[in-house]
Order: sequence, then C-alpha cells, then structure tokens
Amino acid sequence: MGASLLSGVSGLRAHQMLLDVVANNLANINTPGYKTTRFRFADLFAQTIQSSTAPSSTMGGKNPIQIGLGVRSAGVDADMGQGSLSTTGRTFDMAIQGNGFFVVSNGVQDFYTRVGAFDVDSANNLVDLGTGFRVQDVTGTDISIPYNETRPGQATSLVDIVGNLNATAANPAAEVLTTSNPFQLAAATIIGANMGKATIVGSVQGGPTWNINNGDTLDISVDGAAPATTVTFTVAVDGAATWTEVQAAFAGVSGLSVASVNDYVVLQSDTAGGATALQITDGGAAPGAALGITAATATFADDTWNLDDSDALTVSVNGSTPPTAVAFTVATDGYATAAEISSALTAATSNGVTCAARDHALVVKSASTASTSALQFTDGAGNPVAAIGLTTSAVDKTASGATDLRDLATTTVAYQDGATISIQGTDYGDTNVNGTFTFGTGNDGTTLADLATAIDAAYTGSTAAVSATGDLILTADTEGEATLVLTLDNASGTGATTWTQHDMRVTSGGTSGDTRATSITIFDELGTSHLISLTFRKRGNNEWRVEASSADATMLDSLVEGIMFNDDGSFNAVTGPGEGDAGIALQFAGFAGQQAILFNFGETGSTTNLTQFGGQSSATATDQNGFGSGSLASVSIRSDGTIQGNFTNGEIIDIAQLQVATFANPVGLEKTGDNFYVPTTNSGAPFTGGGQQGGAGMIAANTLEGSNVDIALEFTRLITAQRGFQVNARVITTADAILQEMANIIR
Repeated sequence: MGASLLSGVSGLRAHQMLLDVVANNLANINTPGYKTTRFRFADLFAQTIQSSTAPSSTMGGKNPIQIGLGVRSAGVDADMGQGSLSTTGRTFDMAIQGNGFFVVSNGVQDFYTRVGAFDVDSANNLVDLGTGFRVQDVTGTDISIPYNETRPGQATSLVDIVGNLNATAANPAAEVLTTSNPFQLAAATIIGANMGKATIVGSVQGGPTWNINNGDTLDISVDGAAPATTVTFTVAVDGAATWTEVQAAFAGVSGLSVASVNDYVVLQSDTAGGATALQITDGGAAPGAALGITAATATFADDTWNLDDSDALTVSVNGSTPPTAVAFTVATDGYATAAEISSALTAATSNGVTCAARDHALVVKSASTASTSALQFTDGAGNPVAAIGLTTSAVDKTASGATDLRDLATTTVAYQDGATISIQGTDYGDTNVNGTFTFGTGNDGTTLADLATAIDAAYTGSTAAVSATGDLILTADTEGEATLVLTLDNASGTGATTWTQHDMRVTSGGTSGDTRATSITIFDELGTSHLISLTFRKRGNNEWRVEASSADATMLDSLVEGIMFNDDGSFNAVTGPGEGDAGIALQFAGFAGQQAILFNFGETGSTTNLTQFGGQSSATATDQNGFGSGSLASVSIRSDGTIQGNFTNGEIIDIAQLQVATFANPVGLEKTGDNFYVPTTNSGAPFTGGGQQGGAGMIAANTLEGSNVDIALEFTRLITAQRGFQVNARVITTADAILQEMANIIR
C-alpha cells in the first residue's frame, strides 16, 4: 500500500512541474524572443515481483511481473523555432530571421540573445537596453555609433555625364570673305612653267677652228655676277683655236654651260629665268668677235628652250576642232628662242594666239577676249609642250592662283616692277590691318597666289587663298563671330586693277557651333563647395567638346576636345591630346596644387551615359564623387547586420557589422535571465560571423522577435496537468481510505 502512496506523490510532483512549465510559458507569452518549453515525463524504476521464464517443451513462457513505483521528470526542452516579427519603428530594434544569436558583453563574459532591443548610451556605445551590456561586432569589439564625429570632406575627382547631345546640332564655322566677282583672265592664257635660259649662239662657224691666239681674253658676267669672270684662252696654234681649247677656256666660269652645235659655240646660263642675261666684254684681240658671240661690249637677253627643228604639237583655240598642228622651225636644235616659238604658233593659228616671253617664261594667249576664249595643247614629236612647261589641260578665262595680275580682265594698266597694292581691313578679333603688296619677281611676286600670300601675312588671324573658280577667299582661323574686312587698292607705281569689281563680301558668317550648358557643384580638398559650368559645343560631324569655367577658380585646363561618337549615336572615345583629354584641371584660391577632375562619358560603344541621337540635347553632369564635411544624421542596418552611417554631406559609411553566433545544439544553451543564454558543454562553442553567413539568418531592422508560445497548446497542457494532478490526488486519498479500513479491522 505504501508504493501506491509514493506513486501518487510522485505523480503530484511531476504534474506540479508540468504546471510550472506551462505557467512559465504563459507568463512569457509577450516576452520578446522567448522560446517556449515543454515538460517530458518518465516512469520510475519498476519493482519486479516475478521474473520472466522461457517456454519449455511442456510449458509456455511467462512474462515478468513488475509494479511501477511512480513517475519522474525526464526533461524540460526549449523550442527554438522562429517567433513572429513585429515592427517597432525604432532604429536599433533588431531581430534575426533564421538561426543565430546576437552577442553582448559585460566586459568579462559574452552572452547570447535573440532579443535585439538595443540603443546608444551617452558614450555612443550600442548596448542592450535591459542590462547595458555592450553589443559586439564581428571582430568581438564593442560597437560605437559616432554621433559626435565630423567627417572630413573629399575633393571631387570624377564627374558623371549622362544624357543626349543633339546629332543635328549645327557645326561651328569660321567667317569667310569672298570676292563679289571672281577674277578672270582677259583671254585664255597659259604660262609656261619652264623658264628660258639666257643663251648666246655664236655666229661664226668654227670649221672646226676659230681665229683666236694664245693668251687672248674676254670678260663674262653670268646672271649679274660681279665682278665679271676673265676668260683666258690657251691655244696651241695661234689663229687656230680648237673646240676643245675653247671649251676649256670657258670651263672655269661658274653657272655657265658651253656647247658646240654644228661648229657654232653656244653659251647658256645654268639658271632658268636668271636675273639678267649673259654679258660679255671682249678683249683687245677680240676673241669674242672671232667666236661670233659679241661685236664689242653687249648684253644678250635671248632666252631659249630645249626644242629641236621640226618638233610639233597641236593646239585647239577657242574650242576649234580639229586642233591645229604646229611644227617648229629652230635654227639651233635645243635652243629655240621665244621668237621662233611665237612665229610657229601665230603662223599656224592664223594669229589666233599670241606668244611672247615675259619674266623668262613663255606666255601663250588666245587672241579672243570673248567668254568662249579657250586654249588646249596636245604634245607631239619631241614633246615641245613639256619642254616649254605648257599644260595639256583645257583652260578658259577662269583665273587661278597662278594667274599673273597683268593678265586679269580687270587690270587696266599693266603692272611693272615696284608697283604697290595696299592691303587694308580688319582681322579676327577686330585687329586693324595695313599692309602692302609690291609687284615683281624680285619683290612679293606677280600672281594672284602671290597676292594671297601677302594678304595671308598681313592677316595673322586669318588665311587667304585663291579658289579654283578664281575667287579670292579670306577665312578666319578661329570659328565664331568675326568682323573681317579686306580692301585692296592701287597704291603707287605703274599698274592698276579695278578692285571695286572684286569687293570682299561675307559669304559665310562665323558661328561657334550649337551648345548645351549644364553645371554641377564640386568640392575642394577642404570640403568647400564650388559651382563649375560646363558647355558642350559641337565641333563637327560626331564630334563635340566641353568648355569648363568657374567663377572662383583658375582654370589650368578648361577643355575636353575630341568627344567622339559612333555613327549609331553611341559614345566612342575622347581623342583630344594634352588639354583636350578627358579631364580638366583647376586651382582654387588658397591651394598650392591643382585639382584634376575626370569626366565619365561612358564605355566605348555604350549608350548608358552620353549619347548623340537626333532630338533635343539633355546632357547633364549628374553626379560627382566629392563631398563636404558632415556629421552623422541617421543610421540604417542592412540584412547582413552592417550598420551604415548616413552623414549630412551625403556620405554613407559602414560603421560596424553585428556579430551573430550560431551553435551546433542551440537547445543545449543555458538561460541566465534577461533573455540571455550562455554556452554549455552540450550546446557546443559558438560559431561567429555576420548575418547571412555560416548558416546565420538575416537581420531585420526596426523589428523585434516575439515569443513563440502557442496559447492553445499551453491551455491544453494546463488542462492535462490539472487532470493529472486530480487523479494522482485521488490515488492518495484512496490509498489512505484503505489504510484507514485496515486500521479499523484491528479495533
């Protein structure tokens, strides 16, 4: 009977413990992070009345006869399942969704908790609100929130450019002046490119000797050389100088060639178009007269060209067909004179052309001044066209750079050496111009191209040229608006052109190209803000540039040249050298060094940053990597537990990362109160790291984890505990009643 009493008592004790567990669960139903527990029963040791027996050949086996001695507690187990999450709105309220525990320290020992109810104390330490224990980061260090810290500024070094530049924007242009009427020739004219050489052909045939004695002398000047060179003849037989002896005598004269043609001596300057002809002063014995090269003191001005007798060409005059054949009659092969060439041309064309030597060059003109005036040569036997330097291209009255001013239709008085033309006007940048062109082969020149060269020299900010159509063109060297003015006039000397028929007029106004303006605030090394203005300017097809300026900085490099785009509108590259590279440089007052800023236009072939499509320009400087000084304004927590500080200057800094610990057997942790746990030998050592690492869950900010207690389940257990307690109490009262009856038997 005592066993039944003890069993009842053990039942009361066990169900009392069950009731305690249920009561504790219900008490913590609103405790953040609380993990519900369950009570497990186990029977006590059973008393064996009879052991079991094995079956035999005649008897069956018997089971053991045992009577239990009651019940005991087998354990109280925690349910580490996820509790529900609820938003609190507090920055430092945190919950772990998944496995893991926050780590806090009292300076001596680490504790582990599922409750992230943290805040910052007066020393800026992140602490547990209930105990003041300091929250640990992934390195095991106390986390400090730098509310009192001022972050230094950062100088801008990179600016992002995003948007579109209009592909149809106007290109830049320089101002251009052009003659109101192009220059024209009075008649179709061809000037030989090969100048003649001063030549003397002796009139005395050697036969094959000349009447020159040994020691005879004469003086010769070639192309104006001074003093003249004395030629001394060395003759073996007086009165019978041979060609070899004559040739040897002239061999020492610089710039002179000597030849024998049909036993006639020929002297020729080596320089085509020499300044003067050959000048010979005969000696007392008159060797020059003996050679037939001078009668006394004389200057021979005949130029000759390398044509032979019967050389031929054809010429079309004023478009005539078929062209006229011209055969040359030359007294001395290889030394055709201007008169011989002119005679052949004028005779063959019935005076349809004129031909004369001028400035040592042959000038061939159509006799017609009508608008149909034209000439065209075709070379023939002996290639006389090439020898004279005539062109085989058809020419008309259209002037060119090679046109001599004397041949212009508007030249009323033929120019002579020394005549001057005034060059006056205004250059780019409103600079006054006052220059002079002096006519002559020994001066500034004789052609339209020579005049353009003189104008070009006078206009240092512009370029002068003669077009293929005979127009004189003056172009500013710099794009943009200008006030170019050019006036030509006859100044002095013999020669005049009606320049008013060729007034210079603006035919193309100067423009700088369409632009797109934007601006952005940047920062210097001290974090001070400055505004820079950026102007995108169209430079050509698929090409732009950026011009930077700032009111409070000295621009050391303000240009980004050669911003190139592909034909499909995508960005290509920045090709500008030196100051035109992809960055600028500037210097702010008070700083010794310069600040370099690079522009990010995008990757080659990309359309993510800067593009050039049709449509309105929208290119904008959207972002830059500089910032001013700032203090901590707010804090945010990422899902991996990283605490980020958001500063007033826009900077976002990672302050720390919360340490999250996991255990092999978290149920084996020991509770120490205040929602804390400590490891035990059965929980295993903690594995630490950040959130979402090594099996740890993610961190939910502004949130707390609630209790995972199930009220319905706990009420069921409460009823179970109550009924269990009742029946075990009834066992005791029943056993007591039986014992009372037994006591009554004795009476």
